[in-house]
Amino acid sequence: MLVRASLGSLLIVAALISLTGCQLLGKQQNPVNNSVVLTDTNVDFGKVAVGSNKPVGNKLTNFKTSDVTIVSVAGLDANFQITGLTLPQVVAPGQEVQFFVQFQPTTVGTASATLSFGDNSEFLASMTVTGEGVEPGQLTLNPSALNYGNVKVGASQTSNVTLSNSGDTDLTVAQATLSGAGFAMSNLAVPLTLHAGGTASFSVTFAPPAAGNFTGSVSFSTSAGSKTKRAFGSTGMGQSAPQQLAVSLSLNGTGVAAGRLSANPTSQAFGNVQVGTNSSKAETITNIGGSPLTITQANVTGAGLSISGLPLPTTLAVNQSATFTMKFAPTLSGAVSGNLAILSDGSNSPFNIPMSGTGVPPGQLSANPTSLAF
Repeated sequence: MLVRASLGSLLIVAALISLTGCQLLGKQQNPVNNSVVLTDTNVDFGKVAVGSNKPVGNKLTNFKTSDVTIVSVAGLDANFQITGLTLPQVVAPGQEVQFFVQFQPTTVGTASATLSFGDNSEFLASMTVTGEGVEPGQLTLNPSALNYGNVKVGASQTSNVTLSNSGDTDLTVAQATLSGAGFAMSNLAVPLTLHAGGTASFSVTFAPPAAGNFTGSVSFSTSAGSKTKRAFGSTGMGQSAPQQLAVSLSLNGTGVAAGRLSANPTSQAFGNVQVGTNSSKAETITNIGGSPLTITQANVTGAGLSISGLPLPTTLAVNQSATFTMKFAPTLSGAVSGNLAILSDGSNSPFNIPMSGTGVPPGQLSANPTSLAF
């Protein structure tokens, strides 16, 4: 009986101790009770381009049993600002107030601050903010202008251009607008993002639609700034406001008429030429076009017809002439029709010069009477 009583007493004592412990635990305070709490007390903005800004969201919660009034935020300067709070800001018990801290670097380098939220008598909560101001993305062009010089009408010339981001933050080419007759752009898809130090290439082709000078441009609409986003609670996202930049590539080219041949005379007629002999005549061709041309072939047809004195290939500048010799040396009697076909890179290739002549037998003596008898 004594053992049973002792065992029962022990059980009762254990139960009382357990109950007392639970009551003590139930009275333990939550660590945030009777305080004002910031969701994020340490914010690192990372790299942000000078001249742009990056907002990050945060929340302030009142865990006190009475209203608190935020009347000031100490530590704000040209680099760090707060939006979303209207001071004085009354925060009821259990209320959450959402706001943004904005980093807007004014110079290159690191910046930091401690932002303290206070009422009329004390600071209620504080947060540390840091960030680094960096050079914004900068679009550069190589070359910075394209001058095509003289290009023949009907031909084209293509040049390549390299886009580079010489800044420290990402740069986005949002648009590339081409203007100017005769110019075409290829191999550039926008929007295009260039990371710091990144490059991309594209091509511009000039195909003059007519003779004359043509100008144009490619205008690039870009934005540069930090694109990093940061979530806060369930209230949304913070994002930088990029700088808007504009860069232009100037274009210039001149369309010139292609080379074009003319002949003087326009044809050669040798008339009657005795078989076994020859007749030679001078022929002159002139480049009357708007650009140099090169003669690569000179093909003669017709028996007994030939040329000499025209070396191949021959290049004729604008208004330049070349004189050579045409020859007819018939080996048979009869009329001969032929042609000189000149092949070049001119606009009227092949250029034809007709040639003709008649071979006649040599003269013969005859006697009448054919003999004399004395």
